[in-house]
Amino acid sequence: MNVVDELLLIAFDQGLPQRLEVLVDRGLAADFFCDFKVGPIYSLGPVQRPTRLYVSDEGEPGQWESVIRAHWGGGPLGALLKLGRPGVRRMFDSDGSATGELYLDDLQAHHTMQHALELRPAGVEAEIMCLTVFVDTGLRTVITRHPEFPVEHVDVSRMPSIQFAVESGGVWGLRWAAGSLVSALWISECRWRGDPERAQAVVASIGESQQWKDSASLLGRQGFCAYADAIEFGVDGSIMATLGAMDLPGPGQA
Repeated sequence: MNVVDELLLIAFDQGLPQRLEVLVDRGLAADFFCDFKVGPIYSLGPVQRPTRLYVSDEGEPGQWESVIRAHWGGGPLGALLKLGRPGVRRMFDSDGSATGELYLDDLQAHHTMQHALELRPAGVEAEIMCLTVFVDTGLRTVITRHPEFPVEHVDVSRMPSIQFAVESGGVWGLRWAAGSLVSALWISECRWRGDPERAQAVVASIGESQQWKDSASLLGRQGFCAYADAIEFGVDGSIMATLGAMDLPGPGQA
């Protein structure tokens, strides 16, 4: 088994759900292992949610889209897929059930779609980072991008677990649906800054789950360093952390 196979066994100990199994090209996922191709999203903190898996279209946009359409249907998902211009990163996030969320990601690097701008709440002038749709309900959300924590939009006193992330640097995203705040997304930027210990400290401040600990241990044995690429703090109290992986420095490297 390669590192992807072992990681998926930790994330889904009853076996990867069939909808996800047909979506994951394990060889390709191993080739792009540190490049946000495939990875688990774990629940942290007291409000528990099912483990999810994200799978991007990196390296296989046509095949990825075909599988998405076949196993999660058309409808609202199909409409959003049509909006994805060449070069826009597409990602699907699901626990393997009939539910899931399709992302058009990193839109700040492209001409943001007018539809996404229309979903941004009045008084929020930040650029659009993501446009998403939930395939079971058709609900669309937008995530606005904020270089610093947007204290004017988030009541930190109602989200005590967020404080350490607020103090730790990184980029923030705010998820909005129907004009209301759904969550605050901390994007660690550790991959680009080379400081995974900063994100590790944020996870530790919240409380590592056993799956997170087991995944980090596995990656360490395989020559990788585990860190939180992003942590989403929901207004409902949920906290979901996306596992990232970096190559461990070799001998003589800082």
